Amino acid sequence: MVARHVLVRPTPRRMRWAAALGALGAAGLWSSAQAADHLPAAHQAVCTVADVVWGYEVALGDDGSGFGVSGVRFEQVPADCDGVRAVVTYVDARGDLVHRSAVGLGAGTVHVLPDDVPGPVAAARWVVAPG
Repeated sequence: MVARHVLVRPTPRRMRWAAALGALGAAGLWSSAQAADHLPAAHQAVCTVADVVWGYEVALGDDGSGFGVSGVRFEQVPADCDGVRAVVTYVDARGDLVHRSAVGLGAGTVHVLPDDVPGPVAAARWVVAPG
């Protein structure tokens, strides 16, 4: 029996999906790194933000061009962070601010972009509000 190797080329549609998902993953890594730069010093921290488990809400763009960030979801929030005010910022692909709003941290809290904000956006990040 002779083994045959067949080269299968990815379709353009699969390539677009792969690029969109890769860009979304890169945006998530970038925004997490940016948020880490804005964290308060450990002695000033009001809660253990490293223990907050959060993720993105993802939606298809209005023009159907691809997926993007439409909100944030806080899955697990430690007791010392429950109810603490945080600021969520949404940025476009260039890193320009699209929307900023405050939200109270809590397990299961979901914050989505308001209807008047064109979305979805490239990335979202959050920090504990000072004070």
